[in-house]
Amino acid sequence: MKNSSELIVEVIEQYLERQDNLTFMNNFDEAMRGREQRLPARELDSPTAQLAWRLYDLCKRHFFMMRVQSLKLAEVSRGILWASQAGNPTVHISLTRALFEHLSAFSFQVDELSKISSNLVLEKDYPDQNVVYATLCDYVHPNYGSNSLVSSGKLGEGVLSQPPSAFQVQIELANACAIKCLTLANGYELEGSRQLIKLDNFVEIASRDGERPSTVFSKKGLSHLGDGKSQVTAIQFSKARTHGEAVEMIYRYLEQEKLHLIGRQTIAVAAGFLFEVCQTNEGPLWFKTKLEWP
Repeated sequence: MKNSSELIVEVIEQYLERQDNLTFMNNFDEAMRGREQRLPARELDSPTAQLAWRLYDLCKRHFFMMRVQSLKLAEVSRGILWASQAGNPTVHISLTRALFEHLSAFSFQVDELSKISSNLVLEKDYPDQNVVYATLCDYVHPNYGSNSLVSSGKLGEGVLSQPPSAFQVQIELANACAIKCLTLANGYELEGSRQLIKLDNFVEIASRDGERPSTVFSKKGLSHLGDGKSQVTAIQFSKARTHGEAVEMIYRYLEQEKLHLIGRQTIAVAAGFLFEVCQTNEGPLWFKTKLEWP
């Protein structure tokens, strides 16, 4: 079994790798330009067009802040990685507290974005947060705790600049906290992305010709063609207006039929449709959604 010093290196390197894969988003304006081109003209007086832009601006700004939060967590993690390898407990514990604080801000943002679940608040995800945070603070503030990281902790006697091995307990606490924080950060990124996809789907609907503000957020019925037993008879929801709405209908349909989703897999693209199979506790179900929407 890996010790905490080995595990923290692995967790941080995995987190940094995921963030490095998103460097194409660093030129944020350029990355979002293609999406904006699919919106109606901003100058249009249509209430639905204005709604589309308001939703898009909300989505864009939240997405921007999510990337900012993730990049800050990545840079703090780089510092923790250096401090861990350099055997510098003062910097290690200070940066772990910083990681904790930035994660709290990330948690608040995602919770505000979703407003659909109470389980995103940090207290729920990290029950020991108050005790852990108070301990970290004791080793960061200019008091006995932080003094003890560079001395034996007794005034006017003992030794100064002790080896890292003298602070194994403190480092174990910091590593456990950092690992927990980065694990939660990954979850917040996924949940935030899920909520942004839902918002973007409303943007797509509001951008459609002939759509009214009163119908943008309406939940369409699950009337459909096909029984889902094969690709030929794949279920197609007749009232879906976008791909995102069709996917939402798949999950709602499974819930309505009291089916437990085990897995979802894209099988084929043919005749202008995307074919997927949902593996359920009652067996496979085929679904198809259009590739192009008006």
